[in-house]
Amino acid sequence: MLTRAELKAAFVEAGVGRIAQQLAELSEPCVLVSTHAHPHEDLPIGESRIGGAPDLPATMEWPMWRDKPLAFLAQFNLADLARFACCRDLPSSGRLWFFYDSEQSTWGFDPQDRGSWRVLHAETNPADLQPRAADDLPRHESYQPCRVTFHEFLSIPGPEHLALASLNITLDEMEEIAEVDKDLHEMVESCSQDGGYESHHQLLGHPKEIQGEMQLDCQLAFHGYRRSGAFQGPSSNLEPGAKDWRLLFQLDTDDDIKSGKPGMMWGDCGRLYFWIRHDDLKQRRFENTWMILCG
Repeated sequence: MLTRAELKAAFVEAGVGRIAQQLAELSEPCVLVSTHAHPHEDLPIGESRIGGAPDLPATMEWPMWRDKPLAFLAQFNLADLARFACCRDLPSSGRLWFFYDSEQSTWGFDPQDRGSWRVLHAETNPADLQPRAADDLPRHESYQPCRVTFHEFLSIPGPEHLALASLNITLDEMEEIAEVDKDLHEMVESCSQDGGYESHHQLLGHPKEIQGEMQLDCQLAFHGYRRSGAFQGPSSNLEPGAKDWRLLFQLDTDDDIKSGKPGMMWGDCGRLYFWIRHDDLKQRRFENTWMILCG
C-alpha cells in the first residue's frame, strides 16, 4: 500500500503542495472491493460476495420495509478482512449483510427513510448458515452473484471533508486532487492480478464523494432532522457530532451484466454509502447505520 509520504510527494508533483501535508495526514487506509463473475451455485456457503443471495442463520428473519422484502446487496465474511490493519475496528469473525429498498425510493436525507436499508451482523460459521432467497421479491429486483477480492488502499479525503473546510481549496486544486486519486486507483488495478476496480466498491476509509460530504446529513437525519438552507434552531446543536460518522461500506454502480457484473445502478450512475458512528461500530450496533444514496 502507498505510504503517506509517497502520497504527499504525489500531491506536490501534481502542483498542490500548499495542502499536500494536510491531505496526506488526513488520508485513511481502506479496502477496495472488486467484483468477478461467478455462478451462485459455485460460491461456498458464507463466502464474501456482492449480489446473488445471502447465506443467513436459520433464526435470522429477512429484513422487510413497508411489508416488502429488502433487496440483498452484499455479504462479507469478516475473517477475509481480518488481515487488513484498517479493519481492526470491525468484528474479527462472523458476517456482515447489507440490504436496501429494491425500488430505491429513499435517499437517506429524510428521517422517514429509516428502515429502507439494513445492515446485519452475526457471529457465525458456515455450518450455521443456509442459502436464502426473499419471498415475493421480483427477479428484476435482485442482482447477479459475484465473488469478490480485496486490496488495501490509502483513501483521500474529499475536498468538502469537514477537516479541510479552513483550507479554502480552489477548483483547480480539486481537479488536481481528483487526478491524483484516479492515478492511484489505476496503479492499484494494474498491479493487482485480478483487476476489476472500475467500480469503486470500498470498505472503510474516506468515501469517493459525488455530491460532497455526507456526515452532517447522517447526523441530522438520524436524529430526526433534515438539512435545509439556513442550518439553525434546535438541530444546530447536533452539528459537532457529524464528525463521529465514518464510512462503513460504499457500493458503487456496477451494471455491466454482460461482463458478469451484479447489474446494480444507483440513481443515475451513483453510489450507496453506509455510514456508522465510531462508538456504534465499536459496540457492534449495526442497526444504527445510516445510508445515503448520491447520484
